[in-house]
Amino acid sequence: MGSAGRWLGALTVCLAVVGCGPAVSDEELGTLVVDPSKIPGAEEPYDPPQLDSPLDAPTAADDETPAEQDSP
Repeated sequence: MGSAGRWLGALTVCLAVVGCGPAVSDEELGTLVVDPSKIPGAEEPYDPPQLDSPLDAPTAADDETPAEQDSP
């Protein structure tokens, strides 16, 4: 059997075992909550944290006075 036959055999085995694994019961899968009002705290708004943007940071050019910027 050539190299191509080995690869074809390995591919066949891989495709045959896809999906094999332990059975999972519905209880182990958890609960889906369809109605968001049943989730505690869903009615309270959440303000995302304010992140420091690198564009808002002061630069060396911001520290100079206009007279310093014009001088060579």
